[in-house]
Amino acid sequence: MSEPIPTLIVPTLNGHKRLSNMIDSIDYPVNDLIIIDNGHSKRGAFELMHIYNNANVYKTHTISLPSNLGVAASWNLGIKVTPWSEYWCIVNDDVIFEPGALELLAASSGGGNLALPDSPQPFSAFTIGEGVVESVGLFDEIFYPAYFEDTDYKARVKEILGDESMVHTSARIEHFNSSTIGTDPVLMTANHETYRTNSVSHQVKQHLNNFGVIGWKLGRRRENEWGTPNGSR
Repeated sequence: MSEPIPTLIVPTLNGHKRLSNMIDSIDYPVNDLIIIDNGHSKRGAFELMHIYNNANVYKTHTISLPSNLGVAASWNLGIKVTPWSEYWCIVNDDVIFEPGALELLAASSGGGNLALPDSPQPFSAFTIGEGVVESVGLFDEIFYPAYFEDTDYKARVKEILGDESMVHTSARIEHFNSSTIGTDPVLMTANHETYRTNSVSHQVKQHLNNFGVIGWKLGRRRENEWGTPNGSR
């Protein structure tokens, strides 16, 4: 067995049941689990730490936020608060790990690579090494609250470090795609607009051969607001 996964980062918005299922599927040692609660749960952060427990997770930390930080910023925050990790495992809350999947990811992970699972949505559960972050930087928070942050980062890694830094593993996961949106009509409408605006930003970066970070913008943050999980503002 390889060493424990140093840090596992999982943002969540309105899917605490899905989050619980994901944590239940962790069958490999994890030193630190970082839950980034973008939905400002009615339960306190301290209480959430004790609700989501798994014997394979040594320490759980919950960061409860007053509004949705977005995918890229949540991933960045998880990395920033655990800066001494050799690598970080970043997971969607609607993922279920098949038995042995985390061990396969861990065995292929290290400071110098990006390890991806065997999945149509590989960035729903992946690892990123300290050397990759040092060379490529963090995720671009211009992509708010979701979509294209992974596509952009993959292009940046390929340009700066080359294809060999991306390791494709046989780790299998089950991913319930778009489960955060569900059937909420307000969130569905906002989701389509988010996809459109972030697609334009991605196209602009490609056109300019921009492999850096544009970064967080107040206007984009306000423009792409999804509101609270129940659709109210």
